[in-house]
Amino acid sequence: MVAAISAGCGRATYELRLEESRRYFTYLEKLNQNLGPIITGKGVQIRVPKQFEVIPGPIPKKKDPKKADKKGSKDSDKAADKGADKDAAKDAPKDPPADADDPEEERDPRQPKYADITFPGLQLAFSSDLSVGGKAHQKGYLYVLTNGDLLGKRGSDEKAAAFNNTVIHTIAQAVGQPDPPPEKMTNDAVPKGEAWVAKRTFKVVRPGFPASIEGKDYRIDI
Repeated sequence: MVAAISAGCGRATYELRLEESRRYFTYLEKLNQNLGPIITGKGVQIRVPKQFEVIPGPIPKKKDPKKADKKGSKDSDKAADKGADKDAAKDAPKDPPADADDPEEERDPRQPKYADITFPGLQLAFSSDLSVGGKAHQKGYLYVLTNGDLLGKRGSDEKAAAFNNTVIHTIAQAVGQPDPPPEKMTNDAVPKGEAWVAKRTFKVVRPGFPASIEGKDYRIDI
């Protein structure tokens, strides 16, 4: 009898674990059906809805070896002429900076082109054609920003702490809206009812900022 009872308890535990595994893999399948692969930024990993495509970031510029050799040659010449007459050295024309011929730094292609907004801490950007009712579609954008570049920098603690408010103010100013009062910053907990993911609470601006972009009505959610 004892053996039979033990076997019964073991079977119940096994079936419970099997059911839990089935629910877990159903959850993963749901994620994979709706979300794209993991995209990594600086200190950020995110999966976004599949319909969103990555907007490529700036291409890192390769260092020109000729400029490096030129700079090295200048340094050697300076070392060789160190004992030259000080007055002559003072009157000699100064060498231009090594990067004097470099073109002006280009705007990050991920930054908005449709409005006078430059997002601080931009790490990732995505775009998609979104349905807005019926057969109509409009371009939608998704941006991921962080204060990671400010953390640990001397004198940047206050900027890092105020990062969220800075982003909100930047967007509000760009679309001609006032900063939202604190009561509009509501809490949104996600996920809802998923036992395998730690619940996180986000601040959300509700309702989002209304904006007119290229003659079309948009809403910017934060």
